[in-house]
Amino acid sequence: VKFSHDKKELTFKLRKIARWQDGMPITADDVVFTFNKLITDGHPSYKMIYRNVKSVVRVGNREVKFIFNNNQNRDLPVLVASMQILPKHYFDKVDFNKTTLQAPLGSGP
Repeated sequence: VKFSHDKKELTFKLRKIARWQDGMPITADDVVFTFNKLITDGHPSYKMIYRNVKSVVRVGNREVKFIFNNNQNRDLPVLVASMQILPKHYFDKVDFNKTTLQAPLGSGP
């Protein structure tokens, strides 16, 4: 994790070994997808929690940058860092807004 000097940008570099349970790598695209999906289709509380995030930018395959509107919310970096990432390739095939009994892919043991 790298924090800009003015505390308006937070950059994450994902580990090379980070994988979904199906073996696919966890990428910056997953992080960008997750943020956008939670803001547009997630619980309304996500809009409130992340209201000071100006944008999320894919810097590289394993690097993503969160750009904040300002540096006034001291909790925002922790909230962003604790966001549970969703597998984009899974939700390309499964509708995020539909109820299902099938658990989505995870990245834990």
